[in-house]
Amino acid sequence: MPEIDEEVTSGQIAELLGVSRARVHQLSERPDFPAPTRRVRNYRLWAQPAIEEWAKSWDRTNTGGRPRKPITP
Repeated sequence: MPEIDEEVTSGQIAELLGVSRARVHQLSERPDFPAPTRRVRNYRLWAQPAIEEWAKSWDRTNTGGRPRKPITP
């Protein structure tokens, strides 16, 4: 199990990745996102090294969201 100081909350992950906490929640539902190491009350905690390793392979351009509308003149 990781050391306590190596665990991060969704807010800290948001800062690491440069996204919102809501986006972290979306990302955490992906099958390739690291599983939380534990829960403390209503908080999920993740191993920071696992998040940093995952971020190296994260393709930010493939959001899986709605396609952009074409620009019309």
